[in-house]
Amino acid sequence: MLLSSQLTELGYKMNYTDLQACIGRVQLRRQPEFARVRHDIAKSYRVHLAELAPRIRFQHDCTSDRHALHLFVVVLPLDEMSVGREKLILALRARNIGATIHYQPLHTMPLYRGQAEPDRLPATEELARCCVTLPISASMTAADAEDVIEGFKAEYR
Repeated sequence: MLLSSQLTELGYKMNYTDLQACIGRVQLRRQPEFARVRHDIAKSYRVHLAELAPRIRFQHDCTSDRHALHLFVVVLPLDEMSVGREKLILALRARNIGATIHYQPLHTMPLYRGQAEPDRLPATEELARCCVTLPISASMTAADAEDVIEGFKAEYR
């Protein structure tokens, strides 16, 4: 079962409506608060999942104040695991943990490869095969982050 999405048709950039722009202006004033919450969650993930390292790897500087923290990506050692990435994600979702996959390489998507076989980018493909994104959001609480940590530890094997 492939959990990542495939681009099949070209999309377009659309501008915000006036209402969306108004909401965005208010949200921008709260950005320092949102960034602090995201940073706290990322730090919690990094600290509490550190016992699984070096088997799992984290993004470089993932707890830096300069990191946007719009995603929290973990790189799995799939060759050492008894469960595959898709099964891990499904098990986390069964626990109501919104783990997912981001960044499927564009050259592997039907829209971009056309009729020919896609070019091979082995390093890109290997990294994409091993990445899982853990939930991170300014609306999460410390308890939510603890649930993610405990669920990940329980399902990771």
